Amino acid sequence: MTLPPNKRSEITTIESILLRSKEDLHESLKNNDMGEEHVTKMKAFLEKLDLYSTGVKFPVTLKLTDPSGNSNIKNPFAPSLDKHMEIRYFKRSLNELKEMGYSIENA
Repeated sequence: MTLPPNKRSEITTIESILLRSKEDLHESLKNNDMGEEHVTKMKAFLEKLDLYSTGVKFPVTLKLTDPSGNSNIKNPFAPSLDKHMEIRYFKRSLNELKEMGYSIENA
């Protein structure tokens, strides 16, 4: 699942991200005229999301892509490494640079 970029700053938890995603997807079910197959798949996904967001089902993998580099995920084991967390750095695409307001002429 891919969520659209959020233009506002916020401090949140993984639980909150999952719950908000569930609410947003639930709203899209109400407001869209999707085919029956799509609705069935969406409802099954929402059921899984509910299990993950309430902590009933584990493990869950959450991948965050943050081209701006402003995400800050706290490591509960600091200063030791968290064996469940992987950080990868990447080069921004021209489109990501443009969306962030950078001049792409010199990129």
